[in-house]
Formats: sequence, structure tokens, C-alpha cells
Amino acid sequence: MQKYEYLNHTHTLWLYKEKYIRKILDKNGFRILKYRRFHLFSALMNRITHKEEWSGQFSKYDKILSPISYFMAHNVIMICKKIY
Repeated sequence: MQKYEYLNHTHTLWLYKEKYIRKILDKNGFRILKYRRFHLFSALMNRITHKEEWSGQFSKYDKILSPISYFMAHNVIMICKKIY
């Protein structure tokens, strides 16, 4: 669990490894149809500069970094289907 401040609000994140989530989905009969990593370049710029509002503008470059996104993505969207 991680807490952080953003726009004068405290946010709480529950962080899980992607491998763990995939394992849970598989054990419960779900198949991942599609997935997309996001917050790639913007997250990297935020780590370097610590300026959230400024670094957010770099999200438009996420597609360029997608081939190496596994090592830097903060978020993953998974579209799943229950198969059994």
C-alpha cells in the first residue's frame, strides 16, 4: 500500500505485481484478451523531475516506449473473459 498527495488530496494505492494478478486471473478461469501498459514516459519524467503536472504531458509518447514498457509501466489495463 502506498499513500501520496495529489491536488491537495491523499490517495491510497494498493500495489500488486503483474505476475500475481495474472496468476489469480488464471486460477479463477479468466483469460486475458488484451492488455495495455500506460503511464510510461510521464512516470519516468516524474521520477526524474518530481513535477507531476509538468511530466503528465509526456503520456502522449507512451506508444513509442511500449516495446520496453514492462520495466517502467506503473499501470496495466487488462481486458479479460471468464472461460470456465
